[in-house]
Amino acid sequence: MARLCAYGAKTTDHRADDSTQVQDVGPMKKEQSEAEFLESQADRLERFVDFSQPRPAVFPNLKPSMARVTLRMPAWLLAELKREANRRDVPYQSLLKVILADWLRAQSAA
Repeated sequence: MARLCAYGAKTTDHRADDSTQVQDVGPMKKEQSEAEFLESQADRLERFVDFSQPRPAVFPNLKPSMARVTLRMPAWLLAELKREANRRDVPYQSLLKVILADWLRAQSAA
């Protein structure tokens, strides 16, 4: 019988190599408490997760964390950024994020 363990990994009632039952700890309320629990059980993790048949994790509702930034720039630079964003039909803040991400990728590749 399959069920979800604390962090959503599928587990089975019995491991394939022995009859040790996988322990269900139920949902955790906070990520920090989950991390603390897993850290305290690191040497006995096989009690909670069946590692014999791993599957890739899918997080469809996971959104990247964002931080608010205040940025001062010359008025002409902002006007040019907005003009280019308008030409591409995208919000200027989104265009700025793309430009910065592309520049950082290029810098790390060099």
